[in-house]
Amino acid sequence: MKNDEFQAWVHGPVSPKLYAKYGWNPILIQNRQLTFDNQVNDLLESVWYTYGNKTANELEALTHTETPWQNARRDFKPNENSSVVISTKDMREFYLSIYSGD
Repeated sequence: MKNDEFQAWVHGPVSPKLYAKYGWNPILIQNRQLTFDNQVNDLLESVWYTYGNKTANELEALTHTETPWQNARRDFKPNENSSVVISTKDMREFYLSIYSGD
């Protein structure tokens, strides 16, 4: 969803808009062709290459090691609910630091 925010929920980052629409159900890809410029396509391929083979549990564990989620949850107990928005700045800095796209 365009211009969405992610909140630091117990099990990892969540888009409340997507969660309201799909809940825990898989998001099914509809049969339509999308065209992206080379830079976006390279980024999407990098994300898929990095995370595409991971299970939900692996992704959850991974997000718990990442700075943006940790920063947003620093004032919360491990199982305490939170609707704190994860900082866009934190996400940008962290993911740019691990993305090696040219």
